[in-house]
Amino acid sequence: MFTGLVESKGKVQELIKTNEGVKLVIETSLRKEVQLGDSIAINGVCLTAEHIDINSDTIIFHVLQQTLSCTSLGCLEAKDAVNLERAMALGERFGGHIVSGHVDCTTTLSSFEDLGGEYKLTFHLPESYQELIIDKGSIAIDGISLTVAHLAVDTFTVHIIPVTWEETNLSQIKLGSTVNLEFDMIGKYIQRSATLKANIV
Repeated sequence: MFTGLVESKGKVQELIKTNEGVKLVIETSLRKEVQLGDSIAINGVCLTAEHIDINSDTIIFHVLQQTLSCTSLGCLEAKDAVNLERAMALGERFGGHIVSGHVDCTTTLSSFEDLGGEYKLTFHLPESYQELIIDKGSIAIDGISLTVAHLAVDTFTVHIIPVTWEETNLSQIKLGSTVNLEFDMIGKYIQRSATLKANIV
């Protein structure tokens, strides 16, 4: 489990194709704090540290083809910035919201405004997920815990403060950029329960 509070930005050093997907090589300052087998959220996608290179500050992750096709990781290129968060530890402060690292869908940036001190980003909201988001609720975008500032039928808007802008990969986002979305886990359970009850009736 994760909190959606990004610990560090990493950089894609290399993408090595395999029969099953790719080996994703990430350069990161977190390397010294990661052990083999640890779960790391990369742009909100939960992956396992498969190899750690102590000489180059890199961690290698095995990304399956299914993950590449269902998330924005399939769009990554060498030198791209990525958001990194280690799995949360019991007993530590919980500053974001519950994030599983299991991406629900991807979407694209449809509008961007620099408001001078903060940034206003509007994303397309896929129709099949419109019931899973609420105004002022939480949503994870590329693994970043954010608050929905405005909700429309087919879009939602978030406001980004300067520290989040600088310390995550959002500073590189462009119109049309693809991002990973994970909707609030509690909301998904409530929606599932309501759907089952409606079908029984």
